[in-house]
Amino acid sequence: MAVAFLGLWLAGSLPSAAATDVCGALTGDITWDQAGSPYVLTCDAWVEAGSTLTITSGVRVESSANTLYATGGSTINATDATFASTRTWDTSDVVLLRYDPGSTGQLTDCQFEKSGSGSIPRLDLASDQVTVSGGSVEQIVLDSAFPAVTGVNFPSG
Repeated sequence: MAVAFLGLWLAGSLPSAAATDVCGALTGDITWDQAGSPYVLTCDAWVEAGSTLTITSGVRVESSANTLYATGGSTINATDATFASTRTWDTSDVVLLRYDPGSTGQLTDCQFEKSGSGSIPRLDLASDQVTVSGGSVEQIVLDSAFPAVTGVNFPSG
């Protein structure tokens, strides 16, 4: 019994993985996976033209005020990832992810969430070459674009 308790106590005291800070230009073919999660936007970050960011299942992307951009000619694909607004000091919108004109991407079963009663997480789409299927998001803003959006849950109505 004492050995089992000691094992549980030691397992519970192991340090958790450190966050990966992200800021500025992202170039090349990049993959964010669970080993680096959470990815914390410490300033605006953008995927450069000709580059692709793939966000794998189970990854968490956090921001209190900064945005991840898919610039024209770039791609961001994410499956079963969580984009989280960590701002708790006001209820203004936080654009967590924006697809600029000419960018491409696919979001499948992704969750956009907020911390408590904090700011509303937002997805901005200014490209027709984006597909959003499944998942949930508080708010999507269409900026002169008509992307494919299907099966998305809007928790706030």
